[in-house]
Amino acid sequence: MDPELERVVDVFRDTRDPEDLFGTEPLVLPRKVLSEQVNKRYYALKLVTSASYLSPDDTDVARDLDRRLETLHRQAQTRIEVGAYNLQGRHQLVPLNYRGKSFEVGNRRYYIGPRFRQGEETTLYNGYLELEGAVLGEVILKVALTPENSPFLEREANALGLIRREEYRETAYVPFPLNRFESGGRMGLVMRRVDGFNLHEVRQEPLHRAGVDPKHMVWMLSRALAALGLAHQYGVIHGRICPQHIVIDPATHLGMIVGWGGSVISPARSGQRLLAPIPTFSAPEAAGATIGPWSDVYSLGKTFLWLLGGDPNTNALPEQIEPRLAAFLNSMVKEDPYQRPDDCWQLLDSLDHLKVELWGEKKWRVFEMPTPSILG
Repeated sequence: MDPELERVVDVFRDTRDPEDLFGTEPLVLPRKVLSEQVNKRYYALKLVTSASYLSPDDTDVARDLDRRLETLHRQAQTRIEVGAYNLQGRHQLVPLNYRGKSFEVGNRRYYIGPRFRQGEETTLYNGYLELEGAVLGEVILKVALTPENSPFLEREANALGLIRREEYRETAYVPFPLNRFESGGRMGLVMRRVDGFNLHEVRQEPLHRAGVDPKHMVWMLSRALAALGLAHQYGVIHGRICPQHIVIDPATHLGMIVGWGGSVISPARSGQRLLAPIPTFSAPEAAGATIGPWSDVYSLGKTFLWLLGGDPNTNALPEQIEPRLAAFLNSMVKEDPYQRPDDCWQLLDSLDHLKVELWGEKKWRVFEMPTPSILG
């Protein structure tokens, strides 16, 4: 057998689904970028499976592989289009205790599993996505607690839809909604599953109970600033940033801002007001007409000041915190919104420079946490 064809045969031998063949990515890449990566791999394999130089003995094998390649490529593009490429749990079967409850949205079937988190406005359930008879993996089903809480999910869906209208690298730092649905008069959202810990859980870990190492805090803050920079470009103000609404994955250093249910869009023009500000963390002006990017900067400063072991009520930080880092955070939590920064991209650039000043060039550092919880 031709050596190149033999290599491709070996590749297909270990292939069960498109992700096995075209590759996986721990971050949710923009769909255009992901599609380009898949196509690059597809064309490399196509050169072999459709080669004209193959001997007659190899032609039948190549023809079979080519048919399978075309099928897997179509499946990959479909999964990318619906946002379901490389879902976690994609090689698993739907557990028996999930099969009793399911619903359909178009050609997708969602299986509802156990409840794993109860919030003040929403309930979160584990779930599985099945597309055209194939189980693609695990999802999160987020349902309003009562019909009166549905506006929280309506706002979340609108905010995330706007932020993700054009896909950039930073869209990995906000949740990925797959579908809306309704259950008993209550709105629901299907989201890609997120593995990780919210910052409240991070501080509960004995290793970090006194405060997270500043060298780790800054990469978490960088992810959050990038998420807000993107959101603010589209006029979306979160308004309720707090430790529970920032999720980090220690293994990949991915960070994500969740909990967009109280958010407002272009409040000066729309007249929208924040739903349910969070005491201590929401900015003083957040419930009024002057909410803006500066309000999220305030909440972010309070959250990361707390993460270092500080007091968000007084803005006091532990003595060992480097003064330049303390000054950076304190600039974010001024009571007067006109004295605060309001450009998260500029803050991110300043933070990058500060990191180099304090600790030298970037270096990967392992962040220790136990097995991740599941968040949405």
